[in-house]
Amino acid sequence: MLEVEVKYPVDDLAALRRTFEERCVATFYTVEEIDSYYNAPDRDFAVTDEAFRIRQRLVDGRWSLFLTYKGPKIDPATKTRREIDLPLTIASDALSRMRELFESLGYRPAGEVRKIRQKAKIVWLDTPLEISLDTLPQLQARGERGTFCELEIIAAADDLRQARSKIFELAKRVALPLPEAQSRLSYLGMILGSEKP
Repeated sequence: MLEVEVKYPVDDLAALRRTFEERCVATFYTVEEIDSYYNAPDRDFAVTDEAFRIRQRLVDGRWSLFLTYKGPKIDPATKTRREIDLPLTIASDALSRMRELFESLGYRPAGEVRKIRQKAKIVWLDTPLEISLDTLPQLQARGERGTFCELEIIAAADDLRQARSKIFELAKRVALPLPEAQSRLSYLGMILGSEKP
């Protein structure tokens, strides 16, 4: 499956949230995420445009863990890439043991992204779509814009063009900028100051 995604810098998340709520009947909930990225011992993911991470997610006072691999971007108009996302069982020491395992295999820490997300899941043009309104304190602490909107559809490779079209239609509906205004940089790339996975 492919993660078909676009990301827009946003000046006013509260106003955009109200627009989604009014025009798309979106119901948001807040999530805190900490993404720890790793680089492989046999190749540099910054060069191959891949990503490998552990995600810690806090929802309603409960933490969960996810292990994710993202392949290189395959569509010049969006941030579409193959994604494998595995939920993990939580044990009190699972995160530290997982990090120890990766580092024992030669994987090196590559950076960390902290974000506060307002998320909503809607059905748009008969397709499940996820909206994330993101705040990145690491960027804001440097005096940079740290607020973004991500729109995402999980689709089969044969449905890429249709999924992309639906995302851009929703962006237009809520008055997000033209597709050319979106950012194809990852949050890790923004935080490290260059294009990274």
